[in-house]
Amino acid sequence: MYCLACRTEYREGFDRCADCGAPLVPEPPPAEIPPHEDWTQLRVVSTETEAKLIQGYLQSEGVPCALESLVFHAEPFNFGPLAQVRVHVPAARVDKANRLLDRLAAADEPLVSP
Repeated sequence: MYCLACRTEYREGFDRCADCGAPLVPEPPPAEIPPHEDWTQLRVVSTETEAKLIQGYLQSEGVPCALESLVFHAEPFNFGPLAQVRVHVPAARVDKANRLLDRLAAADEPLVSP
């Protein structure tokens, strides 16, 4: 079992990542973004944790997702563009990804169970 957000491998019997709470999937995450696909920025969020939760959720629903962090880790805090994490999906999957995130927001359900 694998966490697609953290890229961590788990033994059988686990269903959620102990670090970020994302659902685990049976297949390992892809090594890198396939170069032949056109990718589109879906969202910009302000924390890497939120981005990883979105990534894990989308990937668990079958939507490939990549993150582009602009966070400058050498400083104790970031603001403005240096605090952004961009969430990208293949252009062909933008509509599905938006529907999934909109449905999640409308249901007011957390990405992680309490």
